[in-house]
Amino acid sequence: MRPILPPTIAALLSTVLADPTWPSPIDDLEEIMHQGRIFKSRNFADTISPCSNEASGPGRQVAAEWLRVAFHDMATADVRTGKGGLDGSLQYQLDDGESKGPGFNSTLKFFSDYLSKRSSLADLIALGVYASVRSCGGPVIPVRGGRVDAPGAGSMGVPQPEHSIAQFREQFSRMGFTNEEMIQVTACGHTLGGVHGTEFPELIEDGEAPSDSTVSMFDEKVVTEYLDNNTTNPLVVGPAVSQGKDSDARIFGSDANITVKTMADPQSFQDVCQKVLQKMIEVVPKTVTLSEPIEPYMVKPVDLRLTLEQAARHLQLSGNIRVKTTNLPAMEIDKVEILYRDRNGEQDCGPGSCLITATAHGSGYGLDDSFAFFPVDATIPVDTGISSFTLTLVLTNGTRLHFDNNGNSYPMQDAVILLRRQTCLLQYTGKINVTAAVRNDRNDLPTNLTISYKVPRPGLPVAGLHEITMAMKQGDCVGPYTLYNTNWTIPGGISYSSRMDVSNGQGESLLVDDFTYGADIHGQCEEFSTPPASMCTTVSITAIPLTPTATPISPSSTLSIISTTPTSIAPTSTAASGLAPEAGGHEFSKSIFRPVSGSIWETFMQFFNKIW
Repeated sequence: MRPILPPTIAALLSTVLADPTWPSPIDDLEEIMHQGRIFKSRNFADTISPCSNEASGPGRQVAAEWLRVAFHDMATADVRTGKGGLDGSLQYQLDDGESKGPGFNSTLKFFSDYLSKRSSLADLIALGVYASVRSCGGPVIPVRGGRVDAPGAGSMGVPQPEHSIAQFREQFSRMGFTNEEMIQVTACGHTLGGVHGTEFPELIEDGEAPSDSTVSMFDEKVVTEYLDNNTTNPLVVGPAVSQGKDSDARIFGSDANITVKTMADPQSFQDVCQKVLQKMIEVVPKTVTLSEPIEPYMVKPVDLRLTLEQAARHLQLSGNIRVKTTNLPAMEIDKVEILYRDRNGEQDCGPGSCLITATAHGSGYGLDDSFAFFPVDATIPVDTGISSFTLTLVLTNGTRLHFDNNGNSYPMQDAVILLRRQTCLLQYTGKINVTAAVRNDRNDLPTNLTISYKVPRPGLPVAGLHEITMAMKQGDCVGPYTLYNTNWTIPGGISYSSRMDVSNGQGESLLVDDFTYGADIHGQCEEFSTPPASMCTTVSITAIPLTPTATPISPSSTLSIISTTPTSIAPTSTAASGLAPEAGGHEFSKSIFRPVSGSIWETFMQFFNKIW
């Protein structure tokens, strides 16, 4: 007879199946979405928490504004031609008369702070729907990554209050919605916020008129109060009726109230909105392929980096292992064990052990999940290096949970390393000096620095994203490494938001230390103490493990329940100038993502039968 799974382990099985292979193209979006507060927080949802937050000004409910932005950006889609949809083009159309009010501008400005080559504006708008709805007590709206930002304005066509029901039907049909879905998305979009007198003075004299009596709750009141004839919705009653701008009333009643009656039940309203709002944010151009829904990893390396210590004495591995504690309380985790392999894929770790141990030192949470962080600060012998590692959660009851990154191990290359302490950025001028260490066996390959940076654009709420690549100049040999250096001046005045990649090689030989954040770079460079020239060596490489940079999302992760008793592990340049072309705010292509095949239940049963 198979043993009965403990509740926490059973819960883990359901969550770990969703883990992508690390690193993944959606890693930055995943952290923006889920690392909300306290340790390693990204603070994306701060201005919409609580739901009533009016951070942008009195009477302006930010959560409602975020939801409006998503609809207006999507609303010009034409599914018949495959053009338009959620693509960030709204940033170029704020003066066309279809998107009135300061909320569109302020929302896009806020999202611009999170824009990078790994998080497009369109994806951030989609994240905004999840965050705003969830912070107001609504359902979880699944979010997929991979949207591509449009280079300019899209077509016009956002529905306006004065349009006829025939126009509304044609517009929503163009977007890909049925008449029933038109009613649903209108109700779901108008349960938060209301109408402002500054934008629609013909409808209300001053201030804001809410759409229902629970303006800060994502609930069914917008339809029940309409059905009960006691609504104050300015798009149903009041001056809007005589002016032909009672659009909510005409849309809700377009099928004799059949649809809104089905939404009057609280749970039905939540279920319907979850489905229709997910459909709304997944209306994208036909050239875009979206990822699987973004879920938080069960176990994830966060900001894990190598550096070469002074005089090339050793490598230092630092960062965090993040563990989701939603279904596995942090108090039940004793420690995390990191078992690494040397740069040749073996377990030759010099005079010490290949085992690194980390204990919890920090916690955080998002809108749905909580996390514990296990800091890593370990010395790696410079002669043997590191190529990958696996993770084991050791629980307080002795159970050991082993994670191997879907059978791939977690990659960690030591061939090219951006040296943070020898790199400096003067944020007020944008002057940057970058030093990197490249392993001597790769000195015949090109070494380059790529900087992704943003430059504000007059008249637009979102900064332009640019990218430039420059060669790095070879310098002194330091033990088994050689130093490379270059410098540049980042234009735009917001150099702290830049991202840096140091690469060595090209094609199949390419290795990258990527996505270093400008804000993490100090203002003064530390000198590197160079060892004697006699210590310059070239290490022996019998295998070259390459680090994946855009691994497709895998249908399953491997979680091994090793035992319920602890076991021991034996020790074992030419500087460029000027403004680079805009990069478009994304680094996604159609080939990166592929759909999950097969049944999730079938995958679970195969996994379950394998381990028991």
